[in-house]
Amino acid sequence: MADSLEHGPLGGYAADVFETEDWALPDRPAAIDPRLITHPRTVLTPHLGSAVDTIRREIAMAAAQDIRRYFEGQPLQGGLVDPAPAARSAVSA
Repeated sequence: MADSLEHGPLGGYAADVFETEDWALPDRPAAIDPRLITHPRTVLTPHLGSAVDTIRREIAMAAAQDIRRYFEGQPLQGGLVDPAPAARSAVSA
């Protein structure tokens, strides 16, 4: 990102999730690139936009509704790619 901001076509960058938080990455960085922190066209916020009980309940409800939609063969609403009907049949069998 920093390279693209400095030398590429990227005009700005905003994030609230960082590679440093991804414990699944064995080589995850230990810190955010300082160039991103100091760049005038970046906005970095703490990852707590969903840290409110009502929002967490809404997220859980939306996930549950998509699970129901999936098994009822309805389109999913959560930004997921709907699998082929054959895959759905195999999962629900």
